[in-house]
Amino acid sequence: MNPYAITIHCDGAMSYDAHQTGGNGFIIEFPESINLHPVTKFFRNDEQGIQRLEMISIFESMKELENFGRKNEGVLRKAGGIVIYTDRFSATDEKLLNPYSISKYRSNGWKTHEGKPVKDKDLLDKIDKMRKKLSRIVGGRIEIKYKKEKQNKTADKLSRLGRKSALHSKSTLLKKIRHVAPRKFDGQEIDYSLIFPGKEFLVHVYSWESVQKQFEVIAEVLEGDFFGKKIKIYSDGQRNLHRRHYYKIVVGGVYRHHIEIADFTEVAKDEALKLVREKSLSEATALS
Repeated sequence: MNPYAITIHCDGAMSYDAHQTGGNGFIIEFPESINLHPVTKFFRNDEQGIQRLEMISIFESMKELENFGRKNEGVLRKAGGIVIYTDRFSATDEKLLNPYSISKYRSNGWKTHEGKPVKDKDLLDKIDKMRKKLSRIVGGRIEIKYKKEKQNKTADKLSRLGRKSALHSKSTLLKKIRHVAPRKFDGQEIDYSLIFPGKEFLVHVYSWESVQKQFEVIAEVLEGDFFGKKIKIYSDGQRNLHRRHYYKIVVGGVYRHHIEIADFTEVAKDEALKLVREKSLSEATALS
């Protein structure tokens, strides 16, 4: 650890209710060279989803520090960088760690190299711009790192307090249009390199969310070698698949982390569940 760095621990907490009741929390700790008491904050933030809550906590902690720096000119120059910790690994991927990736997204109209819309572009943009503001008033590097949950207990407690709090975030942030239903299985994500255009799947849709002008639909496969695994489907609004419904889908385009569909047909719930029961029974027989 860098003894001269400002250390921030941040976290997000969410209840899986109809309003996705959420909270943010963070603690900013200063090195001995600055000799200031830690700053702790928590507040409520609903309808965001857990991934966005983690990213919002990163942004809000940086914003709090930037406000402090502007009011106390020159103080943060005594620090040797900023290290921000979050206990959600996916919130520390290279989109946040590498500002060059964000520059590429901007120049590419916020699309990935596969031409797909970048998720949470609003927060990535805000975090990147805030990082640039901080770099003008703080000495050293600004890093975002993963820390295991048991080592991030203070921020976890603060985010849970925020979830129960009546104090709402004052920042103007987009709400996440995301709806989730319970999963029937707990399989890992499908290996997209093993599937091909034209392949058919019976699926149960349990989640969808907006990603810029498209929808990311997540479903569970209910037959074949990929039984119980989840699959991500990107579609436009006219191919929007509904939660808790069952479909026979035909794979169109195949990408590294998702597919597009060429066609789909809704399947009656009773018929789909009958196939699931038959599959489960055949597997149990094979194991006996």
